[in-house]
Amino acid sequence: MEYFSVFEGFSPPLKDVNLPIQEAIQVFIFDHLDTLRPHMEGGLSPKAKAVLMRLAKGDRKIHSIYKKESISQLQGRAIYKQLFDAGFIQKEKTRELPLKAHPKQRLKKSLRHYHAEDKIHFCHQFARFWFTFIAPHDEVASMQKQLDLGFESYVSLGFELLSQSLLLQELSPLGAIHQGSYWDKRHEIDLLLELEDGRVIAGESKWKNRRVCKNILTALQRKCERAHLHVTHFVLFSKSGFSKELERMKDERVWLYDLNAFERLRDD
Repeated sequence: MEYFSVFEGFSPPLKDVNLPIQEAIQVFIFDHLDTLRPHMEGGLSPKAKAVLMRLAKGDRKIHSIYKKESISQLQGRAIYKQLFDAGFIQKEKTRELPLKAHPKQRLKKSLRHYHAEDKIHFCHQFARFWFTFIAPHDEVASMQKQLDLGFESYVSLGFELLSQSLLLQELSPLGAIHQGSYWDKRHEIDLLLELEDGRVIAGESKWKNRRVCKNILTALQRKCERAHLHVTHFVLFSKSGFSKELERMKDERVWLYDLNAFERLRDD
């Protein structure tokens, strides 16, 4: 999991490397900063680099980044085009339904200026790692300090992405119409998958050093209900396993995956 979150997209790909992740970062990244930095940052304007660092922090909605980096929409569109064309980023389109059911419907004042936004993702995890821990700093000591403080939190998004990959692999014969995460003004759901047979699966991934308990399932079910999503199955992914209460549940609509399940991805 840690290797995927750091080295997916690294060139050349690492094969048969059994070093602890921190040692691998030292050997393959810190020891080669002089050659990696021009490759990762060469040709990027200061604003483009700032946008990538903001995206790496998890702020992935397009227009909120414009505001935080004092970028005009015209300038922002040019920067995004550069980053799309260079293969740094890709777009995940929102699945949020319009707030207005018909043009003449009046919305509450607080919602009149709200617009559903697409999200931006890094195409590869190595670029996300670089602009999270390397690009913001000049000294290795500063990079290492931030790595020590934030690496566990950083890996959680990689775990979420691999959770989606695992579920898609498991359900590949059934065919997916829509896949990815779900968000709207009030709710965030790690995974929402719509299958050709009409089933809708919502999921949460937890990269935590504690077992996932039933309250996580209950919270997921409530979010889906409040977002008016007609979900047929719920899936939970956990780094540290599940509570006995969840494991004893006899509910065919609830699926549980621990780290052992991800060995199937490695085998493929």
